[in-house]
Amino acid sequence: MQADYYLSVSPQQLHHFLIQNFCKEMGVQAVTSGQEFTQKIGKKEQQSYRVIVKNCQQYDRFTLEYHTNLGINIVDYHITPQQNGVNVHYSEEYHTDKFLYKTNYWLVGSLWQWFFLRKKRRLFKQIEQYILQEQK
Repeated sequence: MQADYYLSVSPQQLHHFLIQNFCKEMGVQAVTSGQEFTQKIGKKEQQSYRVIVKNCQQYDRFTLEYHTNLGINIVDYHITPQQNGVNVHYSEEYHTDKFLYKTNYWLVGSLWQWFFLRKKRRLFKQIEQYILQEQK
């Protein structure tokens, strides 16, 4: 799934917001490219996911790779400065070796893609509003 969004914030503000939220989620102070984190899900010890920071170019790109027992999910934010704001190219890819998971992803993804894109649009607008409120 890929989408482009225009936000009326600076590249520095958006990149700082993405990094700050990721650090809060992982419980760390700073993040750099190549770092790996493991987070437990639920109460069972075998339920966890691993996150690899693939790309962390300041004010340009932020790419995360989530590894679970279901497959690999790659989330990429490409930030391009525009006049009075930024253009964010958001992409999300899912990779798995299991046929059933892959088929389910493509069926559900094709049927619900419109809702996913709409949800992401609302999410990015909320991010924009939050950043602008924090700026004041």
